[in-house]
Amino acid sequence: MAQAIGPYDGRKARKKRCDRCVERRIKCVGGCPCLNCTKTNRACHTTTARKTTGPIFVHATQASFPHRGRSHVTETVVDLPAQTSPVSSDFYVTYFFTSFLYQNSFTGITPQIGTALSSLLHYSPELHDAINAISALHMTRNGYLNSIQDDKLAALKAYSRSVQRVQGRIVSKSFVCDPSSLWTTLLLGIFELMRDHTGANWLAHFLNGTSTLLQLQGPGLLETQDKENEHRQAFFFSTRIFEISRALIYTEPTFLATPKWSTAIEAYWIQRPGAWTSKEALFNILPQFVDLAIRNLEFVISAEDMLWQEQNQCATSLAQEGLVLQSALLQWQLDSLLSTPPDIQENRTDAETLLAQLYYHTISIYLDGIFSYQVPFTATSAPVSPVLDRITVDNHVDSILSLSQGLLAQGTAGIFLFFPLRVAGARARNSWTQAEILRLLRIIVKRGFAVATSFVEDLNNLWVKWR
Repeated sequence: MAQAIGPYDGRKARKKRCDRCVERRIKCVGGCPCLNCTKTNRACHTTTARKTTGPIFVHATQASFPHRGRSHVTETVVDLPAQTSPVSSDFYVTYFFTSFLYQNSFTGITPQIGTALSSLLHYSPELHDAINAISALHMTRNGYLNSIQDDKLAALKAYSRSVQRVQGRIVSKSFVCDPSSLWTTLLLGIFELMRDHTGANWLAHFLNGTSTLLQLQGPGLLETQDKENEHRQAFFFSTRIFEISRALIYTEPTFLATPKWSTAIEAYWIQRPGAWTSKEALFNILPQFVDLAIRNLEFVISAEDMLWQEQNQCATSLAQEGLVLQSALLQWQLDSLLSTPPDIQENRTDAETLLAQLYYHTISIYLDGIFSYQVPFTATSAPVSPVLDRITVDNHVDSILSLSQGLLAQGTAGIFLFFPLRVAGARARNSWTQAEILRLLRIIVKRGFAVATSFVEDLNNLWVKWR
């Protein structure tokens, strides 16, 4: 049975039977719940045996939950306060804040990571394990310790524990409303970007974890005015770039493009004009490009079965939508330049502004690609569409490379650059530009994100076809 929410468990096989199947002495098949528990309409739980006695750190509000299953050892439940300062002796946690985030800044989200995680990780063991997994794996990639194999094993064990804990919390229905859940699923996804070079596990993590949790909370998340919800709102706006990038890279639907979410987002910013930035303005319209790309692809697939008049009407309508979006992009660029003070324009430490400009140049090429590669928009009788000339495309590519270099120099997390560099690579016609894109992707690999190798392979295969 498919799991509704929660992290993707990358282990190849289930190694433990659930408590019910153990009692019945039968084979345990499937996930959680297993097939046997599903058929008998029983709750499916798996008790993890621990070799030693030790404290179990739990959320203050969860201390009254009964322990399910049969324990193999005596356990001491330690009820921690809601907020505590980081433990200085925790080497992996210290490394995460002082080294990993320093090399991989998440721009606007980085200060929130420091503040939020410091107060959450000690009563959220799954969050603590996710941080340990990222730090240990990052150490192995950078050769910080002599025992690289030990750190790699520690990373995998911490990751496995975090996944198991999250799955247990989902079963007990105590995960969705916990403030640490969003951070945990996000960090588990980041771990997969570091470990899995294909990106498939990250996609499963994000769709089943962070994205699903945000959708379950609904657009009302942006309407409620209370302190706890403010943290969720800040998390939403800081991490929606992951959801947007996922949809753009894979040309897949996003909940951000639905009317109820776009309306809620617009209303949120109307009530907070002082918090409005050019980056947020651009990110507000990016889901519309994904929606147009999907509908245009569906049209191209079915165009051959249409009568010429119907085909022309559909092509014209889509082309007009593209022109409207292109106009919105140009207006955004003008407003951005006019609203940005001269001192900020020259401030190279303003990563948020650079990131917004990077995505402006990227989405401009992306919009061109929606139409310029499709026959209904390239024929002699095709309607006017937002197709760019070669010089304009080359200028956008040059800007993408320059801005990417600047962001990496400031320590911005390379995962934000995957979509821009992939778009630039699809238009890189000379060897120098191609070499520069590969150089930037290898920097991202060196900083710990193995998934960048899949982009390197993808672009190399593409460029071979051109030769």
